[in-house]
Amino acid sequence: MYGYFNHVKFLADEVSVLLTAVDCASYADQGAGSCERQVFAPITAGMVIGQIGRLQGNFDFGTLDMRVTHAFANPDRYEYARTPHIVCPYDYYEGDLKRELYSLLPRTEEPRCGVATIDAPGTLQGVWFGPGSDVVVGWERHLSFVPDNYDPTTLVIAAGGTFTEPGRIEFTPASGGTINRAFADVTADGALYCYERDGSGRHERVQNPDL
Repeated sequence: MYGYFNHVKFLADEVSVLLTAVDCASYADQGAGSCERQVFAPITAGMVIGQIGRLQGNFDFGTLDMRVTHAFANPDRYEYARTPHIVCPYDYYEGDLKRELYSLLPRTEEPRCGVATIDAPGTLQGVWFGPGSDVVVGWERHLSFVPDNYDPTTLVIAAGGTFTEPGRIEFTPASGGTINRAFADVTADGALYCYERDGSGRHERVQNPDL
């Protein structure tokens, strides 16, 4: 198992001391001034490891469990990504702390952290990639037909570029017909399916309704 924090802006003194004993390994494919240090050291519960903030007020906090492998329609696209083994970090806490952490999540449906695998092979639902795009860095060349992670009763078309500026449309799915039909119901049946915003999504309420 691996846990990770990304976008940490300042390191605590205890962590900085650990880094001084390890040489920096530079990589040609990374930007100037970047490096990686491999440090293995015990950390006590409650220890401050760093701070976030400055120009970016959020940070990434996640867990990989190598005993878990998610099934994707095309697993080869995720060979070098962390997605195949990513899990909800809150699931690995216990007792009152676990309940407190879950209470912070806006999603109410189970599983509370959402799901990593949303591909439905043989249907429209899932993550699609343009030729030559990469799952890790090619986000500007993807197209996704997926349930919203906060509210899975809302469906989302997320376009990463190519034919439009990056953005998304949201709507409540229909169980029949060819307009706003649920993605998992759409197969290569020769019919033409159409999608349009209906104002139901959490992002739609703050976007231009005439867009």
